Amino acid sequence: MPVSRHGQVKPDRVGFPMQQAKGETTLMKTTAYILIEASVGKTVEVAKNLKEIKEIKAVDMVTGPFDIIAVVESDDLEDIGGIVSTRMHMVGGIVKTITCLAVTPN
Repeated sequence: MPVSRHGQVKPDRVGFPMQQAKGETTLMKTTAYILIEASVGKTVEVAKNLKEIKEIKAVDMVTGPFDIIAVVESDDLEDIGGIVSTRMHMVGGIVKTITCLAVTPN
């Protein structure tokens, strides 16, 4: 996905129409779905602790290969990376995360 050097998605470069006044810049909010594998027996505790992180918009326990899916929104990809690496990875009981960026225009 085309990204500026500051980590901001450029919607016009990925085919999304942009409506803006002349000279005005429009940024697309980025949504990330973080797939989380928790330690055995720790899913409920991990989900509870993730819900306390204000930048996380939703936390759901799910079935399948992952235990939890968390949703993060930001105007900047660097912010999402920071939330995952400095806030989420500090939660005990997380074994693995995979971050999936949404590509649907808002």
